[in-house]
Amino acid sequence: MSKNKEKREHWSGSLGFVLAAAGSAVGLGNIWKFPYITGQNGGGAFVLIYLACILVIGLPVMLCEITLGRKTQKNPVGAFKQLTPKKSMAAHLLGLGLIIVGVGLICFKHWGFGTLCVLLGGTVFAFSWTVVGAMGVLAGFVILAFYSVVAGWTIGYTLKSATGDIKTAPEVQSSALLANIILNDVKTVPPDKQAEIDKKAQLHLISPAQQAAELKQSAQTSAVNYAAKTFKVIIPISEAQLNKREFQTVFTETLSSQAGQDKLLQDLVQRRGGMQKNADGQTNYPKSLLTSIAGQQFALFMDNPFYAISFHLLFMLMCVGIVCLGVKDGIEKSSKILMPLLFLLLLALIIRGITLKGAMDGVRFFLSPDFSKLNQESVLVALGHAFFSLSLGMGAMITYGSYVKKDQNLFLSTLSVTALDTLVALMAGLAIFPAVFAEGFSPASGPGLVFQTLPAVFNNMPLGMFWATLFFLLLLVAALTSGVSLLEVVTAYFVDERKWNRKVAACVIGFIIFLLGALCAISIGDWDRIEWLQQTFITLFGTAGSSFFDVLDNLGSNWLLPWGGMLTSLFVGWIWGTRKAVEEIRHGSSNFADVHLISLLSGLKDDPSHNNEKYHVITLAALWGILIRFIAPAAVMLAFLHTVGWISLT
Repeated sequence: MSKNKEKREHWSGSLGFVLAAAGSAVGLGNIWKFPYITGQNGGGAFVLIYLACILVIGLPVMLCEITLGRKTQKNPVGAFKQLTPKKSMAAHLLGLGLIIVGVGLICFKHWGFGTLCVLLGGTVFAFSWTVVGAMGVLAGFVILAFYSVVAGWTIGYTLKSATGDIKTAPEVQSSALLANIILNDVKTVPPDKQAEIDKKAQLHLISPAQQAAELKQSAQTSAVNYAAKTFKVIIPISEAQLNKREFQTVFTETLSSQAGQDKLLQDLVQRRGGMQKNADGQTNYPKSLLTSIAGQQFALFMDNPFYAISFHLLFMLMCVGIVCLGVKDGIEKSSKILMPLLFLLLLALIIRGITLKGAMDGVRFFLSPDFSKLNQESVLVALGHAFFSLSLGMGAMITYGSYVKKDQNLFLSTLSVTALDTLVALMAGLAIFPAVFAEGFSPASGPGLVFQTLPAVFNNMPLGMFWATLFFLLLLVAALTSGVSLLEVVTAYFVDERKWNRKVAACVIGFIIFLLGALCAISIGDWDRIEWLQQTFITLFGTAGSSFFDVLDNLGSNWLLPWGGMLTSLFVGWIWGTRKAVEEIRHGSSNFADVHLISLLSGLKDDPSHNNEKYHVITLAALWGILIRFIAPAAVMLAFLHTVGWISLT
């Protein structure tokens, strides 16, 4: 690798930084996840809770990260390495505690988790708070591996929409697709059988692998019995044949060839309550059938290795190309093009949505608060998403902050980035919910809202494929700006710490992430294609999750991000110190620390009677210090415990 030290680039100005950082924060979480969790948690009331979490938790932690970056002018690892004190009792105690826990786990034969705890504890003990920076770089690497797969889907669906290849009308679907939907409906484990298998597992009469095999066999038996009883079709499946894809192929081919399209469609309609009449008296297929068709089309698209890997590769090439061009010529210039494009696409979709008949029901659902639909779980969901949606804990804001000049107003820039990110999430809701309500679909359809419900919605709209193309292009733009920032985090580490050439670093890291993402792409449904990796996880950790995609998603989103953000907040508040952090923020932002908060809000900051330093106690800086030292860490820990299932408030 090149050993020539490259001069550090900087953003051309505040606008360049704000658009790039907003592009990092704005991603699939804003346009995909925020609308569906809003739909699941009661609409407008959830939005208000989310906004409060952004203001109290997201904004303060983001300012922490950007300040660390600008102060050190380095990547996350370099930033923590430079500011970490030579000795830290807190880090040593944490490292020692992890080692003790790891040894205990090993004694109880939890080899994988025990070994990880021992290694992590030793690393924390040796390198202190620098490990937090390393967690950020690792988070960027891990998250981009599966995030780029999802982004690849948006490329595929943009092309499918543009070519009119998304059709949800039941009468034009193939018998094989209808048979697949029936299989998904009936391949369930009877409750009594589920309880029996779970009890055997709890008593350690069977291993986790045997438990999964028995559950799979029971579900397949239910499907075979349904085909025989309902369609008089005998599925030629031996009890030993448990491979998911083999079973799916034999079941759907046999059922579709022997039962025929008419009988299959009739059964699906009956299972969903029969044909429905709209307000005009017309008879239509059940909305749930249309979303099932769109969902099955999406499942078949995801399960196709050629499509999944090809579009994943195309997305990674786009990210690598932009990062190779550098901070100004690559990231900043692309952000100045992509972010305005994103807002234009959102605006067009909002105008189209609110002009549909019945759209105002969707607007009221999204903006009118109904606190009776909220519960404690909703608050924790809002808190977790507020943290995730701002790209916190993954080193992106530290890295982007390291390219900020000293005279830039950090507080105002952070406020602008947060505002833009939140605005996109709100606009996404206004683009989606009016159309969903206008076409009579459910707003609480969960993760399937984008790739299952919306294709059915667009198919019911005039010029539906045109609007579908714009929507999935919008998703692609959002994914690209975030993907670039994730790759930049890892690239910056190798450029700063290992003195690699930028282009070499971006290409090498991009290729490794592509390989890891390819494993995610071919394991979306289950582990059938990479059973060797599944067995490795089961041997080491006793579990493997539903797919390799889910393993990386869980590691990155549920562990690395919250812990990275929480420890960053604690580091700035207690180890580096809020006083030193505020001194850095003061460069270009005197109002943050030197003007009384009440004076600032009331517009009296320039009045002599309100400008006496002796009384500047309640300032923005003081409020920020309280939030990052006490409120934010506690709130993020609570959200983490809820996300991993260790606490439940229902």
